[in-house]
Amino acid sequence: MRSAPGVAPLEAFEQWEDALSRTYVPFSISRPQPTPFRGRIRLASYDSVQVSTVEADEHDVHRTARGTKDPTTPVLWATFSLNARGSLRHAGRTAEYAPGGLLFYDSARPMHARFEGAWGLCVVQMPLDDVLERTGLPLGRLPTGVRIPAVGAVGIAETFFRGLLDLEDADPLAAGVLGEHASDLMSSLVLLSTDRPVVGQPAKAMMREQVLAFVKRHYADPNLNADQIAQACAMSRSTLFRLFEGDGQGVADLIRRRRISHAKVLLRLPPTRSMAAVAAASGFTSERTFHRSFQKEAGMTPGEYRALHG
Repeated sequence: MRSAPGVAPLEAFEQWEDALSRTYVPFSISRPQPTPFRGRIRLASYDSVQVSTVEADEHDVHRTARGTKDPTTPVLWATFSLNARGSLRHAGRTAEYAPGGLLFYDSARPMHARFEGAWGLCVVQMPLDDVLERTGLPLGRLPTGVRIPAVGAVGIAETFFRGLLDLEDADPLAAGVLGEHASDLMSSLVLLSTDRPVVGQPAKAMMREQVLAFVKRHYADPNLNADQIAQACAMSRSTLFRLFEGDGQGVADLIRRRRISHAKVLLRLPPTRSMAAVAAASGFTSERTFHRSFQKEAGMTPGEYRALHG
């Protein structure tokens, strides 16, 4: 939403406060100047986990002690800074928002976030009780109000959640399948941020995302195979295969579907690339292999897909 000739800045800001409160939990917000305002939320839900991106102009967000008494189920937020700068006061700590950083905070305690200039966050929300049960952590051990660099395994989690929203637009069915692992990955993220060992389902979810991130970077390599993935991700072939056996797909299926997904993007663009060029750019060794794989996965030939969606 944004202020416009028919919407005064103050009215747009009030609508934004209402949108934030309905999407997350009740908030109060304030702004230095009643100038034109812009705000946007993208949102998807996967069982008990909600993934969103929030982009807006400069303002402050408050959750008061009185506000924490509302009947809304308490939640934990993991917020990745896309380009946000500012500060967060929460749980007796003050931390900075900065690009490439992660901050946790929970709705059971007051908070005050100050955002400077235009800003954007990727927000992952999960019921607080579910987080505590899955991680085995007491409330006081949650890594709230501390900035954590989004590198290494934390960076992999950020890539997954941001990519999940993009996939929701392109292929909601596939996003739903991957979204089933969002709870485990959120639990892994909390444990990693407390330096606790990640075991069980959270560990499996983190290993899966490590594999998916590697395939996403290297699917265009026509020689990509299970041995290469296992070696790069420091796991055995048997461990690699077990990670995906419950999905009804093998590692070869995972690679093929990633290649087909990229090919679909190219086929929806103006038809300046030949089919051979699309096949090569997507990691297929030949146009014939591409044609056969695409028809098996999409139920139509690449040419039919281009005619329908191009």
